Amino acid sequence: VKSRFGTSHLSRLVSIHKSKQRRQLGRKAIKDQWSFSELDGAIRAIRGGSSKRGRPPRQPRDDSAAVGEFLKLTSRWVKWYELYARKLPRGLKDRAAKMYPDLLELRNASTQWSGRRT
Repeated sequence: VKSRFGTSHLSRLVSIHKSKQRRQLGRKAIKDQWSFSELDGAIRAIRGGSSKRGRPPRQPRDDSAAVGEFLKLTSRWVKWYELYARKLPRGLKDRAAKMYPDLLELRNASTQWSGRRT
């Protein structure tokens, strides 16, 4: 199911100050039927990172909560890499490939630590 370009897309596009860039991105979003998340990701890529919106992450209450959050994050990155890394531009793809073994090791260490705590 493809997404329809709606008011949420429009409100997100307004954050791009350069009108030519905003028009180009808007046309591509409409043509390719981007979801709001896809448009948001494209805008973050243009800006070079996070939109710095929302509240800061909650502090873990203890070691177990911290490791649980770390495990969730590393698992998300591993899954993302396995599904989408091939779509990255070459330079990023190469750097991500170098990081992948470390991500697996971190995820596995978190899993082992969690297993010892239960």
